[in-house]
Amino acid sequence: MKLILACFVLVLRTMPLLAVDPAPLPKVMREAKKAYVVNTGIEPKTFDHVYDQLKKWGHWQLVDEANQADVIVVASSQNTFLGVANLGSVGSATATATTYGNVTTVHSNGNSSNILMPLVSQHRYLGVVAPKTGRVLTTVDCLPREINGAARTGKILVDRLRGRFPKAER
Repeated sequence: MKLILACFVLVLRTMPLLAVDPAPLPKVMREAKKAYVVNTGIEPKTFDHVYDQLKKWGHWQLVDEANQADVIVVASSQNTFLGVANLGSVGSATATATTYGNVTTVHSNGNSSNILMPLVSQHRYLGVVAPKTGRVLTTVDCLPREINGAARTGKILVDRLRGRFPKAER
């Protein structure tokens, strides 16, 4: 048990050595002071958490009008249909028998149905766009979280966006 604990501590201590500083961000994004945040498709509750996390981060002043912003932060989603999983079939049958003297009459009926489950990938995105050119400067994504869904999804998106900045600016 002590050996496992020692290995775990060693791994945790060496993790920062494996971390890499991200590639440089475009100049427009590095020098931006004001940001306009817009929702183009994620759930309103998740968007509220994204907005709240951006305010807490405080890297940009959040403005109410796009024409006042140096960058636009776009929250969006994409649900992709991947196919269908067939989980098998369920069947049922019933039968009744009635005897009249020497003759037995049997009535039966049965049915069967497949259990099909759609497979969907549900990505949520945060993109940073230069308003003058419409060029996407960077994008981060994550899958919606099941536990504390909206809050965790919003926090993860903003944390991943922060992670794109140099350590000194996070």
